[in-house]
Amino acid sequence: MTNLLVIDLGTTTAKACVINPEGRSLSAAVMPYPGARASAHAESWWTALKAVAKAALAKAEANEIVAIGVCGRGSGVAFVDEAGEVLRPDWSAVEALASQLPLPPMREYRKLARWGRLLRAFWALQPEEARRVRAALGVKDFVNLRLTGECAVDPFSAGCRGWPADTTALGIEQRLLPPLRSAHEVLGGLRRDVALDLGLRLGIPVAVGGHDGVCANIGAGMFQFGEGCLTLGTQGVVRINTAAPLFSDSSFATFTYPFLGDLWTSGGDVPNGGSAVLWSARLLGAFNGAAADFGPALERFDQLAAVAPAGARGVLFLPYLSGMASPLERPQTSGTLTGLNADHGSAEVARATMEGVAFALRWILEHMTARDIQPTRLCLTGGGVRSAVWPQIVASVVGYPLALVED
Repeated sequence: MTNLLVIDLGTTTAKACVINPEGRSLSAAVMPYPGARASAHAESWWTALKAVAKAALAKAEANEIVAIGVCGRGSGVAFVDEAGEVLRPDWSAVEALASQLPLPPMREYRKLARWGRLLRAFWALQPEEARRVRAALGVKDFVNLRLTGECAVDPFSAGCRGWPADTTALGIEQRLLPPLRSAHEVLGGLRRDVALDLGLRLGIPVAVGGHDGVCANIGAGMFQFGEGCLTLGTQGVVRINTAAPLFSDSSFATFTYPFLGDLWTSGGDVPNGGSAVLWSARLLGAFNGAAADFGPALERFDQLAAVAPAGARGVLFLPYLSGMASPLERPQTSGTLTGLNADHGSAEVARATMEGVAFALRWILEHMTARDIQPTRLCLTGGGVRSAVWPQIVASVVGYPLALVED
């Protein structure tokens, strides 16, 4: 047998799956991060990866694993020293200072600009520690370093197809950047200590891997221009494959990543849009906050939302519980639940929550279509697709038929 171990390091949970040569899942596991959410501390990413990999491997034959692939969320950076050990800035202070620093006007290197801003803040606050930085690595690339001892980043995750010749204006030295390699290439073999820990064979090839959002489009079969995904994960996300990069401007805050061939995939985020349902479920007493209760909580929430009619009898929800990132970048925007009266109950609130996220996704889509980006085929992905109610709401609100990925 030639089974693969694949791992996804998301925002709220780490997920692992053992798949056979036909692409069928043989086992799967989902684990929350230590502290229930991915932190800025890279060690939590590594702890979560090992835990979820062991859980998936416990249900499958570990000796039949012939390769490993990891994808990871786009946010998050680890600064490591010469030995590959994680440096520990005071992240809350670093992020607070970084938010006050300007971003250079180099739109095609947005990720580098954000990393450079964090590094400048690190230098300002902890110069002795910052002096030890030898590499800046994203989530997936840091855990790949732990798996293989090798450093590389794929173009999807880098947000560009090549590093700029001069990175001075971005606030980060060229020597701190890992080499760019294709996502499908073999990065290196599994290290002995990791192989022993996971119960796998020494030297199993580990792929360079990719960005979780780009991989979601690929995994859903959305390969062509105009195809894309709406994701109901921790974040609500719109991603459409575009012929050219779609850079942010004053009227539309967007992201854009290299995709397959000459294509790009572009769109926008609703921060914590997907997890707004869990927030609302907790508010209504339908969710106890435990990761093991995700599935049952969604079923209970569905039962509430299904009772209320479309429009939630006038109750409106703005899902910006963590600020607005797109189509306008307004981090100070807050969530709002309005239109309530004494006749409303939990059913209207549940329905309004799902509708609010759906309309936020539609708003991003409207900004894309206004720029002549017309979706030709869309797929709905993320944990929210397990809902019996939410996918239909999203399809009705956005006005496009939505395919679902086979589980």
